[in-house]
Amino acid sequence: MILKSCDVLENMAILTFIELIINSTLAAVDPRTAVKNSIKVNSELLQAGDHSVLLEPLSRLRLVAIGKAAQEMASGAMDVLGDRIVDGLVIAKFLNCEITFPDNFQVLKGGHPVPNRESLISGQALNRFCQGSYRQDVFLTLISGGGSALVQMPVEGIPLQDLQMITRSLLHCGATIEELNTVRKHLDLVKGGGLVKMAAPARGISLVISDVKGDRLDFIASGMTVEDTTTVRDALQIISTHGLLAETPESILRILSNDIKQVVLNTAYPGGEELNWWGNTILLNNASAVQAVIQTARQAGWQAENLGWVLEGEARDAGEKLAEMLTRISEDPKIQKPICLVGGGETVVQVKGRGIGGRNLEVALGAVEGLALLDNVALFTLATDGEDGETGFAGAVVTPKTKCIAEKLDLKTQNHLEENNSCRFFEMAGGLIQTGTTGTNVNDLVILLAW
Repeated sequence: MILKSCDVLENMAILTFIELIINSTLAAVDPRTAVKNSIKVNSELLQAGDHSVLLEPLSRLRLVAIGKAAQEMASGAMDVLGDRIVDGLVIAKFLNCEITFPDNFQVLKGGHPVPNRESLISGQALNRFCQGSYRQDVFLTLISGGGSALVQMPVEGIPLQDLQMITRSLLHCGATIEELNTVRKHLDLVKGGGLVKMAAPARGISLVISDVKGDRLDFIASGMTVEDTTTVRDALQIISTHGLLAETPESILRILSNDIKQVVLNTAYPGGEELNWWGNTILLNNASAVQAVIQTARQAGWQAENLGWVLEGEARDAGEKLAEMLTRISEDPKIQKPICLVGGGETVVQVKGRGIGGRNLEVALGAVEGLALLDNVALFTLATDGEDGETGFAGAVVTPKTKCIAEKLDLKTQNHLEENNSCRFFEMAGGLIQTGTTGTNVNDLVILLAW
């Protein structure tokens, strides 16, 4: 059972359909399968995604996997390459004990979404792993969302507590992932192409699972294997725009104001041609999940349409707008039903309360009032990594009955929104979706159903 409570949805056929969508969608964005199907190798050539690299007689094939999908992606590579991989480093958020690697692999974890001491240890391990690479060496790097926090090698002079402080401030003020990673890139030596510089003069190929809008390689896990397109001026402007200058640690402002990272990079890694030796391919993205929903719905006999990137802006506002959309669909006799509409994206939450929640749960909570007077409709949200904030849930289902249950329990929707306490609301009212950690991450989904 994926839904923690069926009280909000008594129609078992619809409940079964929702669980079918969730299961089939997560299967369609399985990292291990995607990586396995993207790699080919022979004695002279490694092909991965859209790129290939020659294997010389003295070439060592080395593997680095970083992100929420790191273990699964590395397993897919091992399925194809096996003992041809000389050594490997895998850095994930959670360690799945059922996924094992040979003795020549080091498997670590880091903190997320706020970096911790394990993130620093992982950054040092990555630096050591890359050191001593030869020109003939070939790196296969497997990158997925979450890598920005999991691996940290901050510019000298930035203590961990200051890094944690600026990260929390940006998360709580409603900064987008692009804004957050812009700041991160100028404080850390791994990000913004840093991994490639550390591995020089080796060559490499990256396979990437995208969790950002437009599949911007320079923002996925802060672009460890691509050239940075942002500047310290951009980073300072983001901090200023969100009103964070006064609370930003002095060490952060000093590093940014003097562009110290660039000075360090120019000193430690002169040349600057390394990024030309690395190819990057997007393997899976939000569109992959959206298409899986559409395919599943149509096979089940539903009309199905793509709403595009609709999850953006403030989460509660997105929930209200989606409820309005579902209302129009429900009341329009010209629209053939049953119908399933799916969109993706990533909203933000300005944290002002002290409750427990996440952006997907807050989208769902924002839709509760708007669906209260309808019949035969449902809206549900899904974090494809299975982790909405720190709630332990992936999202929630909202139906007209959600409001009825809330009233019986004296749960005030607005009060829970003001306290950012969406998780508590759905724990009481029902409808929480729990998948567990999925081992993938292609951002968030919202599905609207009318029948």
